Amino acid sequence: MRQRVRSPRRALPLLVALPLAAGCAELAVEAPQPAPSSAEIARRLPASAGEFQRGATVEHEAERPGFGTDVDYATRSRTAVASVQIYDRGSQVRIPDDPAAPEIEAELDRSVAETLEAVGRRPGRRLAERERATEALPEDAGPGLRCAVLRGSYGRMPVTQKICVGGAAGKFLKVQMTTVDRTAPAVDTGSFLAAVVRAARGRPRAP
Repeated sequence: MRQRVRSPRRALPLLVALPLAAGCAELAVEAPQPAPSSAEIARRLPASAGEFQRGATVEHEAERPGFGTDVDYATRSRTAVASVQIYDRGSQVRIPDDPAAPEIEAELDRSVAETLEAVGRRPGRRLAERERATEALPEDAGPGLRCAVLRGSYGRMPVTQKICVGGAAGKFLKVQMTTVDRTAPAVDTGSFLAAVVRAARGRPRAP
């Protein structure tokens, strides 16, 4: 009995298809996930963080592309208020989380200058930068933030404002906290900062 031998021509399409299928599977695995928008990151922020309660959310992208999303926070007594801003200034480059990155320091320079300019336009208000440092965060929140401390007064009320800049999901994360210096006991801004950064970066709190 003659044994039938499969023609190599019939097997050729199958042999060609196999590498193509494997390549497609590899591409599917390696395809990068799209970066979340500033609005999506803002939705992660908690309803309360430390002594602060979440307030209004303002979207800027429609009218001012690159300026992202702002979320307001305040303590119940409003002796401390804060603003959390997520934005990229239209940059096509992913913003790093590393507080030592030049992009972070440059953005903090810009943010301090903008704040001082805005305060200077308000009669009776004055602020001046006093110090700058990298503020460490709990390990589960990721790298720290680069922060500047401004002190001055709003009228007769002595105030301290801290501006902190870092990265979250490839965008700038800026937190501005203003406290009244005569507040007793002092507001725990450290717990607030850690909770906000942890949420913005999508990091679950360690048990």
